[in-house]
Amino acid sequence: MASAGSPDPDKIIGIRIESNGALITGPIGKRKVYIRLDSAVVPPRFRALWVADQTLCASAREAGRSNPEKLPDGSILLTEGQLFGRQTYDIQEVFVPIPSTFTLDMLNSGKQLVLPALDYRSTPEALVIFSRQDNGRDYMGLSLADQGQKLKLWGQHGAETGTRCDPH
Repeated sequence: MASAGSPDPDKIIGIRIESNGALITGPIGKRKVYIRLDSAVVPPRFRALWVADQTLCASAREAGRSNPEKLPDGSILLTEGQLFGRQTYDIQEVFVPIPSTFTLDMLNSGKQLVLPALDYRSTPEALVIFSRQDNGRDYMGLSLADQGQKLKLWGQHGAETGTRCDPH
């Protein structure tokens, strides 16, 4: 149990998870709703080495093969269950934008809302919740652009864009 002065370790600033499992984020008037996937696996299209500047690809690729925890600044490696960058983060949950087929009745049904990860392997947008080294949790939004060659990362600490390094 948290003491009166300590923050709730399960609370993540910037998002709210409803009792039905729906995740809500964004400022009033621009809120977005996400639904949890049944597996905490990063969708395949996001699993890659991403860099802020293409000149980092060679050194980032080498570090990614031998020691992903030593990636150069300006690069991240997304794997099935981890995000390597300045620190290493374990992915705990993966969410995707609410499907257009969902109705207000479905959202208000009281049932747990979970989507099959297999059906969302090609999603161009996801939101991941990960554990931090201080035992807290945080989130990061992932959006693909330019036929999957650009990755926009966004969260409570701002936004960044990366370019995919080809695997060679």
